Amino acid sequence: MDIFEIDLKEMDEVKKVKNKMLILFGDNTSIFDRRRTMLDLKMSKENIEDVRALAARVNMTVEKAQVKDATIDEWKVLTFLHSLDLPRYSDVHMRTMQTARQQGKDCTLDDLIAVFNDVAQLKKDSRSITESSKRSIVPIY
Repeated sequence: MDIFEIDLKEMDEVKKVKNKMLILFGDNTSIFDRRRTMLDLKMSKENIEDVRALAARVNMTVEKAQVKDATIDEWKVLTFLHSLDLPRYSDVHMRTMQTARQQGKDCTLDDLIAVFNDVAQLKKDSRSITESSKRSIVPIY
């Protein structure tokens, strides 16, 4: 066997070891964050003037995002979380992010909507309690 001939099994083993090393010592950015970065990629934001440089950045970013490994539900969850950017929904965003993290690949858009509905109901219940307590307090003069 020639020194430059490496069978596919050995290449797979090298890739596995490389990935383990990256996990242990390298880039520990979450898959969610890598995919969000991919969606955020813009020439203007990256200060890139050259189209070839942009193509290289796109190539690297998409590879890091592990696009081919994502399910349609993961893309829906990512897109929803990435799109939910209005300040008035910051508490909902935190709770949905927490849910997505806890459930991982099993998380669906329906799960996140259930979280939103739960938070909305809690807010409504809380308002009704605070409003009723304001009405029942009678100032003494």
